[in-house]
Amino acid sequence: MDVGAELTFFLLGTIPAEIGNLEKLQVLGLQNNYLTNTIPLDLWTLPALAALYLDGNSLTGTIPVQAKSMEHLIDLRLRDNMMHGTFENLGNASKSRPLHLE
Repeated sequence: MDVGAELTFFLLGTIPAEIGNLEKLQVLGLQNNYLTNTIPLDLWTLPALAALYLDGNSLTGTIPVQAKSMEHLIDLRLRDNMMHGTFENLGNASKSRPLHLE
């Protein structure tokens, strides 16, 4: 059973750090909102997260080293934000399957 949330309701503000408490979350879609600031570190350590859609916001920052622990991540969409840097911290995130990046 997929456990996920997809919210495109013109959300304004930051992604709450408490989202990191959703340990069984597999899909998170917060694309095309008005989210700002950086992505909470706890989100990068969710053990079951397979798809993360944050494209079309105003997020800043980089992909932290904690992202290497995302073993199930297969789809990551960050385009149309104000993030910078490289994807090198995703090097170990998806060892046995291809990772779709946008």
